[in-house]
Amino acid sequence: MPSCQKSTKHFLPTFQSTATQTNFLNSGEQMLSDILVKLENIQEEQKRQAEMMNNKFAAMDRQIKLIRSEFNIVTDELITRSGFVQQTYFEWEPVKNQEDLDNLECRLAEPEFKKNFSKYLDNQLSTEGSDDRLHDAMDIFFNREFVTKLSWTGIGRPNAKICFKKYVNVINQFKELGTFGGVTPTNQKLKDLFQNKFKHGHQT
Repeated sequence: MPSCQKSTKHFLPTFQSTATQTNFLNSGEQMLSDILVKLENIQEEQKRQAEMMNNKFAAMDRQIKLIRSEFNIVTDELITRSGFVQQTYFEWEPVKNQEDLDNLECRLAEPEFKKNFSKYLDNQLSTEGSDDRLHDAMDIFFNREFVTKLSWTGIGRPNAKICFKKYVNVINQFKELGTFGGVTPTNQKLKDLFQNKFKHGHQT
């Protein structure tokens, strides 16, 4: 009678050789190294693309500023026509105290401010005569109440006033405005103009 007992097989664990394990580890390290290299390449490419985009944006910004500057120059230099008001991008408020006057004197030493201010004044002065331009410029430059606090030498009665003749840049700006149609105001003419304006500044 055949035996019904089941045979028991014993499975012994298999062990990889040291050489096989070493090859496996080396292969894993190589894969990891390859992955790191690819990540670095991706990061470098992203950085390069970002720099290219930044350069493009910077170039576009410079181009926009250049176009805007050219547009402003063309706009500011348009000939005034009947019913057409020139557009200006320069903001100005009349001088109302000595601090404003001191600041204007300093700013007129700055080429960019002086250029923009001169264009602004030319746009505001619609008259074509030298004398008319000088008289009209007084109302643009100064608050009328502040004019009463000025004198050419600083002498005033009963109280001293602000000495105007030391504001050389402001005076030179008037001289440039008055240089028109082949006429250039003399220093004496400018002095007489200011003295008369300061003397009668309280009159409207």
